[in-house]
Amino acid sequence: KQRYLKYIRMEMFSKIRAMLEKHGKNMSIYLCMESPEMWKQSFGKLPSDIPRLDSIFKT
Repeated sequence: KQRYLKYIRMEMFSKIRAMLEKHGKNMSIYLCMESPEMWKQSFGKLPSDIPRLDSIFKT
């Protein structure tokens, strides 16, 4: 498994989020393999703090 360096991923996720939000603020974006730290840096919060993601975690 190879990954981009952390600072590159953070920048990519932030830019992708901004581009997607231009098309709709209510989109559910989830980074399935990222750490809580990366979530906080890219989105400002954890997935559990984003109500519209609740349906992803309910079984």
